Amino acid sequence: MAMTKHTPRIFGRDALEDFLTAPLSTPPPGVDAKPGHAKNRNKEAFAFVTICLVLATLTLIARVSSRVLVTKKWHIEDYFGLFALVPFVVFTWAAFDYGNHVGFYVHQWDLQGRVYDRFNTLVFIVTLSYGCTALFLKTAVLLEWQRIFALNRTGSIYFRLSVTLITLNVALYITAFFLTIFACRPVEKVIHAWVQGQCLNLKSRDISIGAHNLALEVFIFCLPQRIIWRLQLHKSRKIGLSIVFSVGILTIALSIARLYFLINRDRTVDPLGKSIDAMYHFSQIQLLGVAELTCTFLVFCAPVLPKLFSESSILSRMMVRVQSWTRGARSSSSQSRTEAAPWPRTIGSWSTAGRVQRRINDEEFAMDSVVEVASAEGTRDVRPEKSAVSHHSRTKRKQTIEIKTQDEGIETTDWR
Repeated sequence: MAMTKHTPRIFGRDALEDFLTAPLSTPPPGVDAKPGHAKNRNKEAFAFVTICLVLATLTLIARVSSRVLVTKKWHIEDYFGLFALVPFVVFTWAAFDYGNHVGFYVHQWDLQGRVYDRFNTLVFIVTLSYGCTALFLKTAVLLEWQRIFALNRTGSIYFRLSVTLITLNVALYITAFFLTIFACRPVEKVIHAWVQGQCLNLKSRDISIGAHNLALEVFIFCLPQRIIWRLQLHKSRKIGLSIVFSVGILTIALSIARLYFLINRDRTVDPLGKSIDAMYHFSQIQLLGVAELTCTFLVFCAPVLPKLFSESSILSRMMVRVQSWTRGARSSSSQSRTEAAPWPRTIGSWSTAGRVQRRINDEEFAMDSVVEVASAEGTRDVRPEKSAVSHHSRTKRKQTIEIKTQDEGIETTDWR
């Protein structure tokens, strides 16, 4: 956004030139300012951001592969997850640009005023891209949790809470979007701080978003745990499912840390007496935001990943064949599939003889297992432990197994 010659300025031309070449702030007592020559931690920050970007991208690709190759079913949350990747890439690009032009973990008194425009521009981009990513991604997680865990949509508390949070999530980020763009009058003051005008208190906006994210992460983590541990499953199976849904613990910790730095970013001295500043804090806030969104991608993608690597999937068949080639010649391709170690097993455990019998994807398993608990929530009809899976589900599974075994020519026994 270029300034016109008629734009009113707080500084005169000479004062503006002095501002652009002077340190951005006064250093604490006993500290010498080193504008333009300060050390940074760009290498560590770039490595961290790269790892997060690769991890988030690979898990999302794995989820898409699971949908395309295995389940062959798409839901609305899958599209939201794909949309979230675009602003996330912009968010990480802004991190690299920040390191190149400002520097990670550089104190404000070690920077010249000429970087202030770039800093404000990157803050603007980071705020918008973070909000867009969180809007799509957290909505996708809530929609998927709602579809899996809220089967009784008329009387389910979980369903009502998830709808409420989805509505609040969308409303909050849309509001924050407009507050970010029109935070100042004139609008160019958002970038050029020396332009005469007025701005809103954006700190309260950032703290509100941070508190909302924290509450949302706690909700996403806690309610599935409550339902999982009420399922009539073997304990090892419960632990396995719980681990899948517990990636959110780290997300909660990151949200707490990010909220702390949002609250304290403008303080001159922290409670321990250590000098801090806004730009140094922004480095921490930005990296915590990258980590938080990466963990949210993992939360979104983790539940469908085991099926991609299950023994019945296309990817697993390819890996088994690779294993058979590396181990040497086998009597036949079917024998190599039987003798090769599974790659890898899905959540929980099963007998090696039950390969065909376990050809139920993890999402279908979760849906079938939740039926009883969802029914109990709505009708208070709690069944004995032996009736955890309905007769209809067992019949459907048996028919599926019979069809699949006929297609593969494998003889199997009644597994009930």
